[in-house]
Amino acid sequence: MEVPKPKRKRRGETTRELKAVTPRIGTRMGALLVVQGADSDLGRQVVCNDQVTIGRSEDAELTLTDYGISELHCSIEVDEETGHYVLMDLNSTNGTVVNFHEVAAKYPLSTGDKIFVGDTVVRFSLSDAVDLEYQTKVQHLVYTDPLTGLGSRRHYDVVYGSACQRALMDNSMLTLMVLDMDGLKSINDHHGHEAGSYCITRVAHFIREVLGQFGTLHRFGGDEFVGCFPGMPHEKALEMGNQLRKRIEEHEFSTGGAKVAPTLSIGVATYPQQVQSPSALFGKADRALYLAKERGKNQVVSASDLDD
Repeated sequence: MEVPKPKRKRRGETTRELKAVTPRIGTRMGALLVVQGADSDLGRQVVCNDQVTIGRSEDAELTLTDYGISELHCSIEVDEETGHYVLMDLNSTNGTVVNFHEVAAKYPLSTGDKIFVGDTVVRFSLSDAVDLEYQTKVQHLVYTDPLTGLGSRRHYDVVYGSACQRALMDNSMLTLMVLDMDGLKSINDHHGHEAGSYCITRVAHFIREVLGQFGTLHRFGGDEFVGCFPGMPHEKALEMGNQLRKRIEEHEFSTGGAKVAPTLSIGVATYPQQVQSPSALFGKADRALYLAKERGKNQVVSASDLDD
C-alpha cells in the first residue's frame, strides 16, 4: 500500500486551524475504525472516550498487527483548551500521516479523516450511540458463531494468521488445539439434531470455562473447535486438554428426557517445539486429533506422537 506523500506547507501556511474542526455535539464521540491493514485488524473499532494510543504494543488501546509501526506510534485525545480531538505522533520511527499531511505537533481531527500508520489506515469519525451500536453488531455477527457464542471460522482465520505472524516475528511460543466431539452423529441419529445442537452448546460452554482465559476459542464447523494460545507451553496445553476432556466425560448430558454421553478428542501442537513454522501448526494438531480418534477417542494426543 502506498501511503500518500505529505504536502509541503507554504511559508506562513498552517495545516488546519483548530477552530475549523467540528466539535463534539451532544452524545457524539470520537471513534476510530480500521479500514485497511491486516485481516485481523479490519473492522476493529475503538471509542475515544479517553486518550487512545495506536501502536504495536499490547499496552496500546488500539493494538495493530503491523510491523511497520512503533510500539506506541501515535495518540488521540481531546485538547483541553479547545475541546476538539487532536492527534499527536509519539516520536514514531516511520511517522504518522493524516490525509496528505505529516503530523509534527498536535493535529486537529475532523470526521472522515484517514490516519496512515505503516500499512494500516484508521478512519476517525464523530459517531453517536446508534452508529457505534451498529458497528458493534456488525462485527459481532461476522466474528461470532451464533450457536455457541465462540469465535466464528472467519474469526479464527484472522486470529490465527495474526498469531502466526507475531510468533514468527517475536520468536515466541504458540500452541494450537484442534478439538472434535466423539459420538455426535449417533446422538443426532437417535435423538434428533436438537439434541445434537444442545450437546455442541454444552461442550462449547466447558471449552470456554476451562480454556477461555488462555487464548481465543473458535467453532471451526460442525462439532469441531480450535483454540489458539500464544505463549502456552506444550505440557500446559496437554494438562488443560485432559482437564477439559475429563470434565465433559464426567458431565451428565440430558436432553428431551434422554441421557447422552458425548466425549472429546484433542490434538495439540506447539511452535517451535513441533513445527518449524507457526503456519504448520494446524496441520500437525489436526493429524494429532485423528491419531486420538484412531487410538479409541476421548483422549489428548501431542503432535510429538506423530510419525513424520
